[in-house]
Amino acid sequence: MLALSETTGNRYHNLTAKFRMAVIAEQQRDYDGAVRVAREAAEQARREGMPIVAAQALGELGYAFVYLKQPERAAPILEEAVEMAERAKATGVLASNRMRLGEVLGMLRRHTEALGIMEPAVRWLRESGNRETLPLMLIKWGTLLVSTTRAGEAGAVFAEALELATRDGNEMYRSMAVQRMAGWNIDRDPVKAAELFERTVEMGRKTGLTGSLFQAASAWTMLGRFGRAEALIAEGDVAKLRYPPGVDRNNLESHVLSSRAYVAHARGQCETAEALIRDAVKWSPSREREIHLLRTCATDPAKLRLSLAWLEADSGRVPATGHYTRARNGAAMATLKLGLGNWRGAKDRALKALEASNTLGLRVFALESLLVLRAAERRLGNQAEADRAGGQCLEISRAFGFNPPEAFGGRQDLARLWNLARH
Repeated sequence: MLALSETTGNRYHNLTAKFRMAVIAEQQRDYDGAVRVAREAAEQARREGMPIVAAQALGELGYAFVYLKQPERAAPILEEAVEMAERAKATGVLASNRMRLGEVLGMLRRHTEALGIMEPAVRWLRESGNRETLPLMLIKWGTLLVSTTRAGEAGAVFAEALELATRDGNEMYRSMAVQRMAGWNIDRDPVKAAELFERTVEMGRKTGLTGSLFQAASAWTMLGRFGRAEALIAEGDVAKLRYPPGVDRNNLESHVLSSRAYVAHARGQCETAEALIRDAVKWSPSREREIHLLRTCATDPAKLRLSLAWLEADSGRVPATGHYTRARNGAAMATLKLGLGNWRGAKDRALKALEASNTLGLRVFALESLLVLRAAERRLGNQAEADRAGGQCLEISRAFGFNPPEAFGGRQDLARLWNLARH
């Protein structure tokens, strides 16, 4: 088509062909090629006064940087793509570009902006009756909601996407919807999450999706089912070889190493966990936060202080809607303060993390916060408060199926915090 359009001199067809070439390059995981072709198409469309095609091409160009794991480069291009589609009154292109921009802003943790950008697009997509892409757009919308104070809405959005994908017989979107439902549950109800992820693992074997292997491994790790977790990680380690060398395989390699790091951490193997997560960061620098989240079991005061400072700075960058990050980072910071012998600081931080966890129903982080709170209260001489926190710990532990609850299913990281209160 491109050669034909160049022969006939049809500029619109020539641009459309380039646009499609960019899409095909993305599908073939040639992301550098997609960037190059989309940039050419966008520049040509602007020169020749074709704003709708230019908006499409800019949207494709911006999203190609998402595949390259460079959301900071994607954002300004997608902002321009949204503006151009608005000026051209191209409602379909505008909705698509808004969804892409919202997704990128979410990656950059600009959640409030992302909500405002995405919501009108979701409304238009629902009203337009476009059944072909609506399940995927709802999955993206729900994924953003998870990271905001509106996280409670995400479960219903994923259920809607699942219903639509099932009705239309789209196994890929059906698998993605179940996967996101499981992900929404993982920090709330890891038992339910593990069951859902097992469904997505089987679906993934049919559709080629591998992410569910590592997510299922994460759920089983939380429940102390290390054998099952390690089997899934090993399967993912083999699956990554189906991808050519490049960004996708690197991303999967980082998942393998990160998943193994969390298993080691849960088993109380602190040094092994740190070595593995550092290797994961080499493949995916965006995982740097995990180094500090997994350092809660360290005994070196210098490491504890370094990670505490890093997480405090990271939390300071989170907007008012960032309850999830405050819960996750906060539980880790409370544990780090406990390791430094700062009982009062550990208590204060644990209470804040507990509040954030309860706001979103994140029982995994609530349990970690309560364990620290129990130990800190005990060290401060507040036995009644320590006993109250301990009772709440055991209640959550039973809900997770740990029997006896004070053994935490063999989770040495949790048992260590429980036993701290005895000394």
